[in-house]
Amino acid sequence: MADLKSGIRCFLLYDFKRSKAAAGSHRDLCDAFGQDVISERQCQRRFHKLRSGNESFEDDARDRPPSVVDMEQLKKAFKEDPS
Repeated sequence: MADLKSGIRCFLLYDFKRSKAAAGSHRDLCDAFGQDVISERQCQRRFHKLRSGNESFEDDARDRPPSVVDMEQLKKAFKEDPS
């Protein structure tokens, strides 16, 4: 997954450098990899970052890590004390 994400970002950088629009890049990616590979809005966001000078392939740092909840433990805890 990480390799595909980096590859997509590289492809978007290539299209950006060639002055292609985000919509065209999105269309080409979907034609090659399927409709679920990336949304048009994600392409637009990446092009916005590229226009602002951010050519990094890394994700931006977040304020806090995403929460991970074990759904089975949550269900068990709820069954034990539903209040």
